[in-house]
Amino acid sequence: VDGECINEDNGECGGGEGCTPGFWKGPGNDCHWVTYDPSDDYETVFGVDASFTLSLEDTLAQGGGGENALGRHAVAALLNAANGGVDYAFTTGGVIALVQEAYANCSSNECFNGYKAQLEAENEPTPCPIDACNSAENRDDGPRGRGRR
Repeated sequence: VDGECINEDNGECGGGEGCTPGFWKGPGNDCHWVTYDPSDDYETVFGVDASFTLSLEDTLAQGGGGENALGRHAVAALLNAANGGVDYAFTTGGVIALVQEAYANCSSNECFNGYKAQLEAENEPTPCPIDACNSAENRDDGPRGRGRR
């Protein structure tokens, strides 16, 4: 997975856009969560045996480095890849594969930080291309927006 162009369109690498873990954990930004729900289990979604048992939303909020930092950036990467408003470098399958590779290969925080750095570079290249859910153009009373304004 390392160094591969994972999200190809017509033979060219996609990407160049991403939103940070802070954006995805921000209050009211769950209207942009597609495919995944904030309450989904991290270990189940990524198919890994983590040292923590948290929802995707709680994984975004946890502090610390190493595995915890990988968790934050993995969730942000997954949400970036799933959202059609973000031209992200990885597909959801590519993000999951990278996280599974990290768990298969790592037993130290230093190792986890190496994988985290790959996702962090894609999550933070530019300002987030999507607006907060409470902005006028993103108000939604539908099931994902949960009526937040």
